Amino acid sequence: MDKMLNIMLVPIIVILLSYIAYGIVWRLYFSPIAEFPGPKLAAISILYEIYHEIVLGGKYTFKIKELHEKYGPIIRINPWELHISDPDYYDELYAAGGKRRDKYPYYTKQFGNSESMIGTVSHDHHRLRRGVMNRHFSKASVFRLEPMIQKYVDSLVRRLRSYKDSKKPINLSWAFSCFTFDVISEYALGQTNSSIESSDDFHTDFHDAIENIGNISHVTKVFPWIFTLMQCMPMSLIKFLDSKTVSVVEFQMEMKAQIGAIINGKNNNHERSSQPTIFHEILSSDLPPNEKSVARLWQEGQTVIGAGTETTAWTLSVIAYHVLANPDILSKLLAEMEGKNGLKELEQLPYMTADISGSSVEVS
Repeated sequence: MDKMLNIMLVPIIVILLSYIAYGIVWRLYFSPIAEFPGPKLAAISILYEIYHEIVLGGKYTFKIKELHEKYGPIIRINPWELHISDPDYYDELYAAGGKRRDKYPYYTKQFGNSESMIGTVSHDHHRLRRGVMNRHFSKASVFRLEPMIQKYVDSLVRRLRSYKDSKKPINLSWAFSCFTFDVISEYALGQTNSSIESSDDFHTDFHDAIENIGNISHVTKVFPWIFTLMQCMPMSLIKFLDSKTVSVVEFQMEMKAQIGAIINGKNNNHERSSQPTIFHEILSSDLPPNEKSVARLWQEGQTVIGAGTETTAWTLSVIAYHVLANPDILSKLLAEMEGKNGLKELEQLPYMTADISGSSVEVS
């Protein structure tokens, strides 16, 4: 029996080793990107990237910078991928016009929203989804939001002033996160529960959720099925395994509930809103029915709410830091803004717009 087992195992092992050897040789010498420099281990296996991303905790970005210093502007960072460090290549990669660019699937699932616009691989499919969203973020649409934005600006200022006499420090990033969350939530969902007013020192579960999605993205990029698995697990088990991911799952469940309420007609907040809400408008658009399902739109909701909150909040945080840390900038800005009100007036101020543009570039 043992001899028979050995006879069976030997060819299996030989075939397996031959397959591995063939894969290594092909990736090193015959792959379409074999000619590009980089670590041999990175060319052979994704394990090189996994080590730096998961074992070392999201450090591959910094390792790639070191590799560019060693190998040059174009390097191979895994068996299928090149990384280019050349500003002149930006216009080639993101060229407008008739050029078609499908997304690289490897990077579309790391945030658990592969059915959203940012997770859409196909150029044409992405264009369909983007077309519906673009109209809501045009300059004209944003100007129509001015009264609503001003409402939350006033609320934020009142809340900040309440800390004046207490001498208690506050986290401005959290404060800006509450502000941007309130704005995008009302615009996207018609939701008017103010986190500026109700949060404890501006700290919210939502902020934790978005932060934690980012914190685990280097893991979920490699293992995207983690999000699907978490949504099938009891919350108690998720909390036991990793308490930080509880906020992520709760946020995704809340998005499903919010979108479901809109689709089922239980959320009619748009009727009381002074401007059209994004997801009520999407449901009345000419998108095909499969594009309007809860299963897809909650992922779009995660994208819109997440990006509309944290990217803007972080930009505001960077601006606030540099303005407050540099008295000359602050004094020039205050002098230029004196007596100016409204978006149309403010966007005409050259020094203010330069500050915003500079900070946006730094954030990018």
